[in-house]
Amino acid sequence: MDPEGDPDNDISPIVLVDRGGCSFVRKSKNVQELGGALTIIVDTRDNSSPESVIMIDDGTGSNVAIPTLMISKEDGAKIKESILKTEESIKKNEKKEYTVLMIDFELPKPDDRVEYDIWYSSYDIKALDFIVNMNKYHKRLGSHALMTPHIPVQQCKWCSTEEVMKNCISYERINYCPPPLKDNRQAGTQILRAGIREHCIYTIYKDSAIEKWWNYMEGISNCRNSRFSDACTNQVLRDASIDAEAVRSCEYGKDMEILKEEFGIFEDYHIAYNPALVVNNHTYRVFSSSYNCIRELWTQRMCSRRFVLGSTSRQTSALMTTTRKRRLGRISQARSAAVPSLS
Repeated sequence: MDPEGDPDNDISPIVLVDRGGCSFVRKSKNVQELGGALTIIVDTRDNSSPESVIMIDDGTGSNVAIPTLMISKEDGAKIKESILKTEESIKKNEKKEYTVLMIDFELPKPDDRVEYDIWYSSYDIKALDFIVNMNKYHKRLGSHALMTPHIPVQQCKWCSTEEVMKNCISYERINYCPPPLKDNRQAGTQILRAGIREHCIYTIYKDSAIEKWWNYMEGISNCRNSRFSDACTNQVLRDASIDAEAVRSCEYGKDMEILKEEFGIFEDYHIAYNPALVVNNHTYRVFSSSYNCIRELWTQRMCSRRFVLGSTSRQTSALMTTTRKRRLGRISQARSAAVPSLS
């Protein structure tokens, strides 16, 4: 096989699958287990736009390491038709005409800096551990990375008065509440207050001493046994040399403004799971380890990804082919737009 055009001289298996039957994550896992390098999901709806679907994690996608994208039914038909013609020409021993499918993922790096946003709750122990472990890797990136923490916040229009009093902060007749956590012993209002406090610390020190935010997050990880009591968190503020008065002024003076803004950002990025990560405006579920996360951040900063798929033999499945020479019409890249979907 001639891998001409493939940057690593090795044809990358791209697998074409139809939408439906199981979740997007399950399809990607199956492709990964087959040895595929990329999954293309063909929408099965007529006259549909892939941009109208956000493929979200069903909660089991932390070990999926290959990219997945969606194309329209019409574009999928073009690829399938070309593949079938290729297979027919091989069977008839005719002059071989191969189908080439090359996919480039151009990663935006306008200022040689990767920008990433994290949605988390410090009351989520795994999320807190993730952030604490990320600190050492963030330091290595230095000025090449900009991190922004966010508060997961939703609106509850149908909550009872009792639920609102316990779990929400109300402003302008809107109830702002945190997404539910597995450990529901903590009141939602306390969870939001902790998020607002951490947001304020970040805002105050992001330009002059961002390490104070990281030190605070590491410090409060030791407060979990006390259920993040005021005594423990106040001690962490002192240990991190953080201006407690400035933080309190922000926490109780700008809390409604912060919640309103954070809710808007939460909705804009269609955050479906908490914790979540957005890297250069691309939404991910948080990785299973801080090392995997920093590997992705470094990849986003340093390179683009290109996949070339090849098919040259009778034994190659029609759904595991790529090649060269036959030009196809423009294939729409699937990315974000409106409705989150699991399958």
